[in-house]
Amino acid sequence: MTLPSHTQIILGPPGTGKTSTLLGLIEDELEKGTAPDRIGFFTFTKKAVNEGKERAILRFDLSNRDLPFFRTLHSLAFRQLGLTRESVMGHGDILALNEKLNLKLSGRTTSDDGHLFSMTHDDRLAFIENLARMRNVPLEEQWHEVDDAVGWFELERFARGLKLFKEDRLLVDYTDMLQIFLEKGDVPKLDAMFVDEAQDLSPLQWSVVRKLAEYADRIYVAGDDDQAIYKWAGADVDYLIQNSKGAMVLHQSHRVPAAVHEVASQCIGQVRSRIHKTWSPRKEQG
Repeated sequence: MTLPSHTQIILGPPGTGKTSTLLGLIEDELEKGTAPDRIGFFTFTKKAVNEGKERAILRFDLSNRDLPFFRTLHSLAFRQLGLTRESVMGHGDILALNEKLNLKLSGRTTSDDGHLFSMTHDDRLAFIENLARMRNVPLEEQWHEVDDAVGWFELERFARGLKLFKEDRLLVDYTDMLQIFLEKGDVPKLDAMFVDEAQDLSPLQWSVVRKLAEYADRIYVAGDDDQAIYKWAGADVDYLIQNSKGAMVLHQSHRVPAAVHEVASQCIGQVRSRIHKTWSPRKEQG
């Protein structure tokens, strides 16, 4: 499935101002009378969405309450499903799961996107199980793809035990939030929708973006396939590439000096599965 045909893709090499471009478009929306609560700004991490929200609040003299749909996709799902913190699997639940299944999960994740960082052998089980769901692939297929000393039967046992544990305690994790939102989430009707850092979205997150786009009149998606760093965690940069026909490319970097640009261009030019982009560095050599 592709993004709606009226989606505007914006490709921004390093320092060319992707977020500033999106904020400029948001300013245009506000100036023509679009209500702030009819604008959605979604991005990959809490840090990025907070930066966008803070800049919008300062530039447009708004309050935090004026922008209910400036969120990460996980935060949006949490809000629209009416979840509480008690219903989301936390560290205490991880300890209980360890005791129940005789595991040694550390439960190390980022708090804003649910990424699992491997520490113990059992953390690898959790990572692979979650990666399969983020990529929308069968667990056994994901198991065959990882270069890992994890047995299939212990992985399957873990996945089954985790599922039963969450069902018994009425808990969800970060990935569950997105899956449940796709099934029955209350989708906001937006006049304009903006997605930043799109190169880092997983297939499951892209599904959420498409669902939101069904109810949005104007859609803008910004990213840069050359800056994709989360493929290890399931990011589907190829989907961005496939949907980038006719994309707007930002051409002037305000961050990268000329010497760095030259070396970086030589390196990235060896990558075949990318979108060729012509862009200029700062005048300083660096």
